[in-house]
Amino acid sequence: MRHRAGRSLLVLLMAAVATTAAAAVPAYVGAAQESVVRDLLGPGSAIDPTLTVQLPTTGVDAQLGKPISLAEGIGRAETVLGQSPYLAGLRAGRTAYADTNLKFTNVGVAEVVTGHYVYQPGVCDQVTLTGRCPAAAGEVMVSARTAEHYKISVGDQLPIALGPAADVGRTPKAGGGSAPLAETTHRPLVVGLFTPKDALSSVWGSLLQYSPVPDPHLGARYWTVDAVFTGTPQDVEGVAGAIVRRVVVFRFDLSTVDGAGVGRLDTALRDATRGLSAQQMSSRSAIPAVIQDIRKDQDAIAQSVPVGAVPLLVLAVVVLMVLVAALTEERGPEIALARLHGYARGRVAAFGLAEVLSLITVAAPLGLLLSRVVLAVLAGLWLAPDTPMPWSWTPFAAVGIALLTAYAAAAVASRRVFRTRVINLLRRVPQRTTWRAGALEGAAVALAVAALVTTVQDRESGLAVLAAPLLAIVVGVAGGRLLSLIAAARVRQTRRRADPVGVLTSASLSRRPGRQRIVVVVAVAASLMGFSAVAWDVAAQARAEAANGAIGAPAVYRVSAAGPQQLIEGVKAAVPDGSAMAVVRRAEFFNGDVVNVIGVQSDRLAKTATWFGHSDVDLEAIAGKLRPPAPPPSPVSGRLTVTLDATGFSQVPLEVAVEVRTGQRQQTVELGRLQPGLHEYAAEVPQGELAVLKLIRPPAQAETVVGTLTVKRISSAQGDVPVGGADGWQPVLPAGVKVGLTGDAELSARIEADGNGDIRIARLHAPKALPGLLAGPIPAVDATGDSWPFMAFATQPQTFTTTATDRVVPGASGHGVLVDVDYGLAQAQDLTGAVDNGTAIVFEVWAGDSAPGDLVDRLAAHGIQVRSSQTLPAYEDRLGRRAPALALRLYGIGALVAILLALGIVLLAVRVGAEQRRYGSAALLVAGVPEQVLRKAVRREFVTVLGWPAGLGFLSGVAVALLLLPGIPLVTTGVTGEARWQPAPGALAVVAIACLGCLLIALPVAVRLIRQARPELLRGEAR
Repeated sequence: MRHRAGRSLLVLLMAAVATTAAAAVPAYVGAAQESVVRDLLGPGSAIDPTLTVQLPTTGVDAQLGKPISLAEGIGRAETVLGQSPYLAGLRAGRTAYADTNLKFTNVGVAEVVTGHYVYQPGVCDQVTLTGRCPAAAGEVMVSARTAEHYKISVGDQLPIALGPAADVGRTPKAGGGSAPLAETTHRPLVVGLFTPKDALSSVWGSLLQYSPVPDPHLGARYWTVDAVFTGTPQDVEGVAGAIVRRVVVFRFDLSTVDGAGVGRLDTALRDATRGLSAQQMSSRSAIPAVIQDIRKDQDAIAQSVPVGAVPLLVLAVVVLMVLVAALTEERGPEIALARLHGYARGRVAAFGLAEVLSLITVAAPLGLLLSRVVLAVLAGLWLAPDTPMPWSWTPFAAVGIALLTAYAAAAVASRRVFRTRVINLLRRVPQRTTWRAGALEGAAVALAVAALVTTVQDRESGLAVLAAPLLAIVVGVAGGRLLSLIAAARVRQTRRRADPVGVLTSASLSRRPGRQRIVVVVAVAASLMGFSAVAWDVAAQARAEAANGAIGAPAVYRVSAAGPQQLIEGVKAAVPDGSAMAVVRRAEFFNGDVVNVIGVQSDRLAKTATWFGHSDVDLEAIAGKLRPPAPPPSPVSGRLTVTLDATGFSQVPLEVAVEVRTGQRQQTVELGRLQPGLHEYAAEVPQGELAVLKLIRPPAQAETVVGTLTVKRISSAQGDVPVGGADGWQPVLPAGVKVGLTGDAELSARIEADGNGDIRIARLHAPKALPGLLAGPIPAVDATGDSWPFMAFATQPQTFTTTATDRVVPGASGHGVLVDVDYGLAQAQDLTGAVDNGTAIVFEVWAGDSAPGDLVDRLAAHGIQVRSSQTLPAYEDRLGRRAPALALRLYGIGALVAILLALGIVLLAVRVGAEQRRYGSAALLVAGVPEQVLRKAVRREFVTVLGWPAGLGFLSGVAVALLLLPGIPLVTTGVTGEARWQPAPGALAVVAIACLGCLLIALPVAVRLIRQARPELLRGEAR
């Protein structure tokens, strides 16, 4: 080693790289599994780290029908949770409250103002007060914004209804508009006005529901206010006949939970749930579901590692065997002399292998230390912040196995040298290919074919993970053989053309020993680099696509508002420049899948949304398709006259009526009894839009009605309303009603109806079928023509038409349809007279990059409360820390190791036998070959040795990646799909630069041999 220090250092570095990779892989797996825990449970995670306990109305020891008090329930829940020391160590706080419904009674007719009457211990610590905190019975505090809106002051008595009077008609779905005005049952004293210190804190739950604008529905207006907090629990629990909810919420700090603690946390929560159930208390928590996700991700990481680790292991073993074979062949003459001197076979073997085995052994602890450095760098780049990385036994075991493998590989690789005849070793006769090598190559080909066939049939089979390295070895062997044949043929061609550079290059490639091994190593390394580049790009593109599919804009806020129209108007007022838009969403299950209907403001779409694979120009184009020209408006006011020609309808007397839309309300106006023949029907109507033409049936007369109604003319004080044809009207079809519309300039309706339902024909204010951008299959069992029905913003299915399709719809999470929200709401009103404002409807605000920084405050000022928020970069980062991404990034480690090992083996090939090559070059110089020719020949030789196998190996790696990746989860654990690859400059550029870097480093070293070749070497006068 002292006489060949440079070569020994190179061998030590290559062994250290291989050992580092062996130790880093299991260490990275453990760190990645810890990162999943940190990402899903640690600070900044989306989890709600609480356990919510719902107290019973009757307890184990309580008298039947006597509810357990809040204080007693808190004590029982504390007792149960106190039995787990582990949960006690994670406790971060507790919130308990008892609440019942309330209504304000000092409001006008058809005004419904609802909220919650709450006792919550410690709530005053969470607020800023004007006045004081309620402490005695009959004292309350209300929010400052509620007080401002309803003119409430400290010292006032608040007239409210509690108990059954407050439970009836609280929402549009509960029929509040038809409920009588609630009578005052309580008049608590207002002693304080509060403002929450942090309105988004989990302490508040759903108690802050203030809305400054109402939700109109069927002639009533619905308002909500923030909770009214009382001073004593008896104020809430003592209300006669009231529905009282008693809840205890335990908050936990999960930032200290590590991989080992996940199991303890799961067990403790299960025990607590059983204990609470024994006390007849129900509990709910999001933590168990997150723990299940953690375990799935950890298992997925462990299962995905072999796909990336096996090619790396094969490459390391191949490099090691090439390394040992090259060094032992170089020492062949010395081994031959030792054998001639009569040394025992064991001493000769020790002499031949001592250097390389010593270097490999020294590299083991060096590799362990380097693996910690590598792991720290990778943790900073890829893993969750503050991921723990404790020492474990797995890296030591991996290094130990690597050493044993190295010793075995050294014995196998050097066996042929020790069996070679002494005279051949002294004469440096190149090793010839034997039948054993051919058999091994044949076995490799057979295994590669079997692995490929198995992979095609079952991508999850154990043999599939060997497809990439086996194919790379076969490509390298075949490429080396083919290169030798081509080089041998070119020797004769270049000799005839008198091309000295070609002759020298071809002769060296065809005859110089060791070139076959270099070709195999470079091919395997390039294959791993190609596989890694494609896997990296495919996974990154899949994550970006999935992130944009879930988060449709740079920032998305989940909000609450009084209604969809209030949301739209509030966003317009808060952000007039269009950098944010209102979004109304509904998710429906269909055929085992979730389909999202997303209503957006088309005129703001290009400024706010992001669409994967598309530009702002594409967004503007699709926005235009989502909002084609609307049907002509139908303004009416004053005296409305409708000219009808009626045939039939003799079975039941019918009243002609219209519904006029004024804002969000629709008012019914009767025009007169329907008469056979051509007649005019008239009445005074409010100013608004004509919404519905209908025939009202008398109560309790369900006879079948059959007839034809033709609308000839509609006019009012604002002029004639274009009747239009069937395209401008839509029948609303309850059970038992059939309406067929025809006509172009006039509307003719063929009607057949039974039952008690009125016959309604809606005047359309939006296209009859909503144009939509669809991702996924049409969510309809029987789609007729271009239109299909689906639930959206009404209480019955709306009609859609597909105007465009794409793999990704912003915010649809895979399967969904994007529509114009104004048209969607207008069509809902056309069909049912109102918009569904139930729990299925979700309100969001999407903000573009240019949205104002105080957007949350602006929205709050217009009655829109932000409940949660997500950003597109943060969501994509979280996807990058889930199991599929962390496992696939192991291929990046493999590519880096492949680059370093390939570079090392090329440099070693240059240095091994360098002395003999200098003598040969000196002889050629003496023979008259110009030095420039020798340099050109060396450059061409190494370009061929590197470029030929690199190209073949890279192509094989790409092919195997495209074959294997569809069976590997790319974004979500357990979910596989098509591997769509759009070659990106990032990973491909790294591979190209790496190959070019190897070439640029190897060429100067090789060319320097020519400069060191001097004729004096032949006389022994130079070194």
